[in-house]
Amino acid sequence: MWAGELAFVERLLEKDLRNNSAWHHRFFVVFERGSESGEEVVKNELSFAKENISAAPNNASAWNYLRGILDHKHIPYSTQASFVKPYTRTSASGQEDVVDLEDPLPSKDAELPAAAAIEFLADIYEAVGRGGLPNATELWKSLANEHDTIRKKYVVLLGHLLDTETLVQTTASDSALTAIVAARARYTTANPGVPLESLIIYVTSQTHSFGKKAALILGLHVRAIDVDEDVRAGWGLDGAKLRQSVKEDRDAGLHPFILVATVGTTSTGAIDRIADLGATIKEKFPFLWLHVDAAWAGVTLSCPEHREKAQLAGINEYADSLCVNFHKWGLTNFDCSALWVRDRGLLVNALDVTPEYLRTKHGDAGTVIDYRNWHLSLGRRFRSLKIWFVLRSFGIEGFQSYIRRCIALSDVFAKYIQESDIFDFVAPPSFALTVFRIAPASEPNADLAQLNDLNRAFHEALQSHHAELVLTQTEVGGVFCMRLAVGAARTEERDIVQAWTIIKDVAEDVLRRWKDGKLEPKN
Repeated sequence: MWAGELAFVERLLEKDLRNNSAWHHRFFVVFERGSESGEEVVKNELSFAKENISAAPNNASAWNYLRGILDHKHIPYSTQASFVKPYTRTSASGQEDVVDLEDPLPSKDAELPAAAAIEFLADIYEAVGRGGLPNATELWKSLANEHDTIRKKYVVLLGHLLDTETLVQTTASDSALTAIVAARARYTTANPGVPLESLIIYVTSQTHSFGKKAALILGLHVRAIDVDEDVRAGWGLDGAKLRQSVKEDRDAGLHPFILVATVGTTSTGAIDRIADLGATIKEKFPFLWLHVDAAWAGVTLSCPEHREKAQLAGINEYADSLCVNFHKWGLTNFDCSALWVRDRGLLVNALDVTPEYLRTKHGDAGTVIDYRNWHLSLGRRFRSLKIWFVLRSFGIEGFQSYIRRCIALSDVFAKYIQESDIFDFVAPPSFALTVFRIAPASEPNADLAQLNDLNRAFHEALQSHHAELVLTQTEVGGVFCMRLAVGAARTEERDIVQAWTIIKDVAEDVLRRWKDGKLEPKN
């Protein structure tokens, strides 16, 4: 009976060798009907699969059948490396006269490379372990970006090292400086006639100060695009302001080469519109490197409900690099800053200096990753172990629960501010950060200078309560204000209630003295 069934399947495949259902049924007939499949049967089926791949290299059904045999019999994929490699090349020319019955070559008119072969070879390299990852990464990139683009998001979902690679740096400042150096090298390589003194870094008026410091270190111009009014509504830079800035600077003979955007600014937790910026860069300014500083707020990406606000889709689609500081809000002690890069080759091209005393056989062969070429220092500490301990101790759900609890506690405080008649928000609450000031409803005619003096006195009065809470101050568009951030693992709601009680009592006392004219003016 089964012999007749197998003959029937072969007739189906003779009519259409891409008949996926026939391939599945053949596997059942040969391997899953209860009888033992010996060594000779396995050998014959491997030959059958390879012959059909040779005839039609882009027939995914035959490749899947080959994989099925190997998986079923626990045979390593690496045993098929010599067969697979010719199918990953761009041409079969020069091979047509070679006959190999065990590992048949692609047919003369085959369309190469075959996407299924590239995927197969990538799996072979990944199985090697760490030493094979660089080769596997390059294959996955070529597959997703050139030879099988329709499945790009699927490959990302599988978790392969496709578009990004990660390095644990010291701080967000070092991560940004590394990205800026790589972006400068990319730009000057593509534009060799451009003088260095005409290069300009883009940050915003709410970007962390490291942007301006990087410009000092590298001797470059920096432009802080004004978004002070935008952040009062919770958002930062958008594509329209970027287009205007680029036009003005290029008309002035300057060359923008990197934009440092932010998800969760230091002062207010504001968010630049990453998707809008990325689409603008892709369409209008492909020479701009997009670095996303998510040093504080990046950990919220661990929670699915916060990924839209934290701009995950835009980051995945457009960012050239991304920084998240686990020592800020990731339960990890200082220092531990994760830097993701779209193309590690750009880091290596910018930072690779290999004297003879640093050369190794494996480094020359490209089978190991020299992380010294991914950052500014030669030596580095073993920081990744700290992240491992946190994730091992808390687990994914525990880490997510911690982030959600911080945000929920911050919401408790924000509700107190919202319901108060002496405070107001300077910017909308952002994740676990609330930015506020004294702005009493009973004093609608108080001007900015008066309110700033009042809030400086408020901040000074709070200094005597350091044993209970520590608030930091900031200034947003000329508005002096306070910041309350929740981030400690042991913070409870009673701590928030106590903080609110102190803040309210101190504010009421300061406000009373201000109304009585008993506050000394500050210079």
